[in-house]
Amino acid sequence: MNIQKIAAYGFNQNLKTTKLTVLLAALSVFFLPPRAGAIPIISFEPEALYTRNVSDPIVVKLNVSGLGGLDGGYLGAWLIEFEFNPLVMTIGDGVLFGNGLNDGVPDNSTQFVDFSGAAAGRLHLDEISLLDPLVLASSQGDSFTLATFNFTGYSVGYSGLKLTTIDLSDEFGNVMPFQYRNGLVGVGLPEGGGTLGLLACSIFSVFLLGIFSQRSRVFPGERSA
Repeated sequence: MNIQKIAAYGFNQNLKTTKLTVLLAALSVFFLPPRAGAIPIISFEPEALYTRNVSDPIVVKLNVSGLGGLDGGYLGAWLIEFEFNPLVMTIGDGVLFGNGLNDGVPDNSTQFVDFSGAAAGRLHLDEISLLDPLVLASSQGDSFTLATFNFTGYSVGYSGLKLTTIDLSDEFGNVMPFQYRNGLVGVGLPEGGGTLGLLACSIFSVFLLGIFSQRSRVFPGERSA
């Protein structure tokens, strides 16, 4: 009889411990501080570039950072359009895509550049990953280069790099919020370009280098016109 009482007492104690554990786990869901996911940032590298001579190389990267947040946050497709000053520099066909959406294998993503507006200073690019979402998430870092541009100087002056359209989606096709930063290039000018250059740079900075929040629209498997 005593053994039965001891066994029953032990069972009740275990039951109480189990209930307490479940209760604490449930409460932790409500009282632990929330963990915010990352928001992708689209930006140029460098954000401000100056060349001393018109003939000097002008290499600018378009980057994404802030990926891999707890809300998903890996990039599955992107569409970007931006403007530059064609009286100061030209683009030709000098565009090279990064490997963040294809794990280093070009056939693992579709890549497209529309040069039809390049003469007027407009460029369109988009890329869609063909990788399995889980493979993409495991191979993609929190930041990488979307594309690299090799501009050719045309005349002395300043050119803004103004992002006009940005559409992003994650590895599962969900729309992604984002922020962006515009850029600036000074061709045939020393850094800052003297007093006049500093004034022009300040004007361009106020006009072009803002950070804005948007919503994306493009999904993997689709290409916006």
